[in-house]
Amino acid sequence: LQDLHAQILATIPDMTLNSGAYDGSMASFLEECKGAGALDSCCSSSVCSIEWLLDYIREQRLNGDGRKVTKTVYSERVFTFGAGGPIKSVGTYLIPVQIGGRKAWIKIDVVPKPVRIPLLLSIKFLEGAKIRVDHGTRRYSWPDGARISTFKSRVGHVCIRLRTKMTEEEENEKKKRWKDQVRARKKGTPI
Repeated sequence: LQDLHAQILATIPDMTLNSGAYDGSMASFLEECKGAGALDSCCSSSVCSIEWLLDYIREQRLNGDGRKVTKTVYSERVFTFGAGGPIKSVGTYLIPVQIGGRKAWIKIDVVPKPVRIPLLLSIKFLEGAKIRVDHGTRRYSWPDGARISTFKSRVGHVCIRLRTKMTEEEENEKKKRWKDQVRARKKGTPI
């Protein structure tokens, strides 16, 4: 039964993350998700390949806000991607991000080569950050309604941009929210 299951998964490119047969599509998924995390509610914890992390660290040095990626602890977690075998994490890291204009840290596990995946954001991350997800309207936001910039990858994952600097649009939205809050306070309206 396990062999049959592996054969079925091997025929479905979107479900097989670590397969030599689909390495080209996974390489493009990795490239497509530079500086972003893909929502993946099947992950037990947020995880990425060492390749994605090294690229993120390089980007942080060039465009970051001064916060640095830090290794926190040795990890005992083991991951399985698609029909592949178990892969042990090389460690748990904290990475600085700026999502929808808000600074935060994400705790991630990192898996070694030959795995080539972008950052897969777990359901624990979404719950911990209290991010509201509405796949029907493709709207992703913070509890106060502030929108979070997303895009859909070619393999179908919704991806959240993890910029450490805000875009002009995010900066303008933050200023507008602040002005609305000041106006509401002056009127005595609850925020």
